[in-house]
Amino acid sequence: MTGLGYTRFESEANVYSRFSSSVYLLLAIYVDDIIMVCNDLNSLGEAKRELCSIFSMQDLGPLQYCLGIQIHQDPDKGFISLSQSSYVLTILKRFNLADCKGIDTPLPPSLKPSGVHRPGSSINLTFANILGGVRYLVTCTRLDICFAANYLSRHMEAPQPHPHLYLKRLLGYLRATQTLSLTYHAAAHPSPLLLYGYSDANWGGDQPTMQSKSGFVFFTAGAAVIWQSRKQDRVSLSSTEAEYMAMTMALKEGLWLKSLLDESRSLSAPPFQLHCDNLSAILLAKNLKHSENTKHIALKLQFIRELVQEGQIELVHVRTQYQWADFLTKSLPKAKHWECCTQTGLNTKYCVTTLPIVGGVCRKLLQLEAS
Repeated sequence: MTGLGYTRFESEANVYSRFSSSVYLLLAIYVDDIIMVCNDLNSLGEAKRELCSIFSMQDLGPLQYCLGIQIHQDPDKGFISLSQSSYVLTILKRFNLADCKGIDTPLPPSLKPSGVHRPGSSINLTFANILGGVRYLVTCTRLDICFAANYLSRHMEAPQPHPHLYLKRLLGYLRATQTLSLTYHAAAHPSPLLLYGYSDANWGGDQPTMQSKSGFVFFTAGAAVIWQSRKQDRVSLSSTEAEYMAMTMALKEGLWLKSLLDESRSLSAPPFQLHCDNLSAILLAKNLKHSENTKHIALKLQFIRELVQEGQIELVHVRTQYQWADFLTKSLPKAKHWECCTQTGLNTKYCVTTLPIVGGVCRKLLQLEAS
């Protein structure tokens, strides 16, 4: 690839770029699939012919379906949506649950204690197989079930009755929300090329261990592009410390994402914003004064302080009711859960339930092709 004039991204080894004064060309490679992005159809055709002359390849036309993800593009309305409705239906049919009753939330708001993990217990293969399929949804498009999948994954070894019921409930939720899709807009507010994120923590949220749970989500073009939910490694002594640990995890991923977007030349100028609903954690990052109460998190403290001082990030306080990473750290009531879904770009408006027709362009400047 480098011999053809392409440059490999430093932030992602499987993405290549080739830029000129007027042509913008990106290639993303996964095993034997290539997605090409270009702002000029003639240059795109030349690039495909060039690759076909060297490699044995087949041109599949505009991107419609890739790795279990359905892509719907509309150049006139200026949006692209990603969904996995067919994949969800495959999971439900595989386990004879295609006609199960739909449920509004992945888990109940109040989770019953799960008990202590017993090392060496046998793994329930059916339980594990279902969760394996669900986790691929979480990886690609369904951040709304991220917390539920992580919670249930801790019970694959000798699961008790409650996790079995919760897993069945999760499948019922997938049945009811099969057509949810992530939708990105060219005219997203405040800017389609602005990177910003939310981080949150549920202090002592894991009842058996009293460890906190961290979650974050980053946005661009009006929808989520990367998210994560994880139990913290050790017990936090305060809610401020738990939020600070969550901010550290979020910023590490945010810096990588920013470097990726910078290399693709599709990001506005820094700094990017990280929203947090804990004012004490934000003030702690901006206050250079030494404190005896924060010596045990000194490295993480200095990491964020340096980013703030260098102007790479901007920490923004947000009220809890506008914390859109909330459903990544805990199970929420129906109203708040669906508000988080809407604000992170999940909706049913643009989803297609069967393989999509030929799309078009994501933005008026970008033509997506699969080769």
